[in-house]
Amino acid sequence: MDSSSQTPRTCIFLSFTFIFHFAYSGLLTAYVTLPITIVAVLVFHALCKSQLPQERLLKFATLFDLTYELPEFSTKPADDARNRIILHRGGCIDAPENTLEAIREAAKQGAAGVEIDLQFTADGVGVAFHDDNLDRTTSGNGNLHCKNFIEIQDLDAAAKHSSRTRFPEGSVKIPKLKEMLLECLEHKLLVFIDCKDNCPKTVQLIDTLFTAHPELYNCAVVCSFYPHFIYNIRRKNPEVITALTYRKYALSTELDCVTPRPKYMTGFLSRYLAYFLDYLNMWVTYAWAWRLCGNSFILLNKESVCWNEVQYWKNLGIHILPWTVNSELEKQFFMNHLNLPIVSDGLHSDTSKE
Repeated sequence: MDSSSQTPRTCIFLSFTFIFHFAYSGLLTAYVTLPITIVAVLVFHALCKSQLPQERLLKFATLFDLTYELPEFSTKPADDARNRIILHRGGCIDAPENTLEAIREAAKQGAAGVEIDLQFTADGVGVAFHDDNLDRTTSGNGNLHCKNFIEIQDLDAAAKHSSRTRFPEGSVKIPKLKEMLLECLEHKLLVFIDCKDNCPKTVQLIDTLFTAHPELYNCAVVCSFYPHFIYNIRRKNPEVITALTYRKYALSTELDCVTPRPKYMTGFLSRYLAYFLDYLNMWVTYAWAWRLCGNSFILLNKESVCWNEVQYWKNLGIHILPWTVNSELEKQFFMNHLNLPIVSDGLHSDTSKE
């Protein structure tokens, strides 16, 4: 890690120091708490996973403009917005989300890559699916985690999508994660795999797929809202490129990071507990989770991204990908002003998805 990241290291040290001084105030002196702090910091650094070298990220050069950070590579990326857009859930505007049809449409449109979601069925099959329930996007209903894979194969994954008439009825299926990744490899798409539940099965499946298909090491990123998912994946397979997904005030506010969430705002205790947990999560994310996992990327909710945010993560050697950016004005702001790639529901603006 370069000298520019010494400030976060100092913050980590001071944070540990404050915690121990607060916990032992009036019981132990600084002569005791300081050595304890030093031991805690040393243990923390021993557990940390190393960031992967920038040279491993060459497949992402056009997306993140990495060529300027690698002196031995001086090719300027093509001036095409499509080279800097990752399609959310495979591109959920123009095709049914998290399907093979979405991947093919993304490739046809010339997108740089896709983001897809990983969930598990009751019999432990990893599938590309976003929600816990089947109701919103398919012809079925009920909890995905209570269904075996063979049961969901009869469902129409395009049943609720605006483009459903383009596909023969029942022809669009919920695919396995492996099928989605092979489709991405065939079309030379970058892919971000958003892991949502069942950490042990996630770790095992990711390691198995990457080992069986080594091409994924250079074009796939494993990401999650949960740092322990990422940490365990890096511990199992240190060569996997990883990212942390984060949204500020996730418990206390809606997606706009401003509107209070009724679910947690009904009582005095629950409201302030939500605020506390949000700030605790923020401290974990910014102070040390990125270091513990050795991430190369961070996927941030668009409401959290500003110039200072970009500089903070850039100084740590971490590349930002804002989500989910759909309006034309926002696309111009993030891509032209902040010089960032984006996650979007489609290559063409669609403000109805905001």
